[in-house]
Amino acid sequence: MNKVLALLAVLLTFGVSALAMYIDQMPAADLDFTAQTARLTAAMDKDVMAQAGADNQDNLYWGTDINFDKADVDAATRSLYVRYDDKGGDFTEEIAIYEKAIETEKAKLAAKVQAEAEAMAGLADILR
Repeated sequence: MNKVLALLAVLLTFGVSALAMYIDQMPAADLDFTAQTARLTAAMDKDVMAQAGADNQDNLYWGTDINFDKADVDAATRSLYVRYDDKGGDFTEEIAIYEKAIETEKAKLAAKVQAEAEAMAGLADILR
């Protein structure tokens, strides 16, 4: 159960593509969540991603300023990592944080889908 909660934590914290990367890199017999999380956190940190750098002058790459919109679940995720080896226990607080994040992410997704649909309709009008 704790492994499932930890994977859920990665999913909600970093998104589906990060979870896929995470699973691809997991050792078969051992799950080193701390090292994996440190790498994902560094790779997807908004401050890191927002830096233009010498090889991206004038923000020329398509991904510039397109950052991950992370769910606010850091406290629950850290709590689960600390308690990873616990047997049983009350995870009510962590679960509540994830449930709230799921509802927030559903609303964000609906807004993004609506905006995309409107943009596609606008493009269709232009092409007519």
